[in-house]
Amino acid sequence: MVERGFKLAAAKAAPAMCAGQSQRVSMSIAQAREVAHLAVLAGDGTDTPLEVIRAGSAIVFANKQLVVRVTDVSVPVSEAALHLHLAAYLQAHGVLAAIPALPEPVVVGEYAASVWLREIVVEGAPSPESIGRLLAATHQLHAPAWLPRFDALAVTRRRLESFPANPLVLGTELELLQTSLRLAEAALGQYLRAKSQIVHGDIPGNVMTTARGSVLIDFANSGRGDPTWDLTRLLHGPSRFARDPSTVELILDAYV
Repeated sequence: MVERGFKLAAAKAAPAMCAGQSQRVSMSIAQAREVAHLAVLAGDGTDTPLEVIRAGSAIVFANKQLVVRVTDVSVPVSEAALHLHLAAYLQAHGVLAAIPALPEPVVVGEYAASVWLREIVVEGAPSPESIGRLLAATHQLHAPAWLPRFDALAVTRRRLESFPANPLVLGTELELLQTSLRLAEAALGQYLRAKSQIVHGDIPGNVMTTARGSVLIDFANSGRGDPTWDLTRLLHGPSRFARDPSTVELILDAYV
């Protein structure tokens, strides 16, 4: 059934857009839903209705069995595939992570859909102790060679690239920010290349409480580097996200 569905989706798919393309494609929910529908056929061969559970840079759909994350050409297909591969790698090495329903994205024209098994979500936030243990188990693994180097400043760089189009940002201010970014890249680059462990890049926000336990999700910022970056985010978290500092202490106690 899965093989039949995959062939159906593939037959309707155009070649993947290259990773170097920068043209932005405006993605409507209706377009994304059609892509998600084909991806669901590939995932379990069923034709059940899909509900939108999140709409942003990616549009996420779900039915009772599957979750489908649809992106346009602004996110390279190779990046969508990487998220699936890393989740499968973590699962294979005993770390609770989101489970891919298909090993590769389903590509339809300029869109890509990654298909995941839907978890049974348990009400309530994950405990600090479970986050600490999950993070420790992730950091104990040696990162696979195919995982790209962790880019700590990727989000900052993308924001700076959009500033020239913003009339509120003066040229002198932009030049100062760009210079600061280059200095930070030079300093952090050597530091982050010193080790080759898995860095999630967005902890603790992407831990979900499920019937299986606390599960790691969303690998959009993950890479290979020094895992202390994840801990740095935790320590910075209380002031930035108004978290209780004692929660961070409990996470770190469980991590050690």
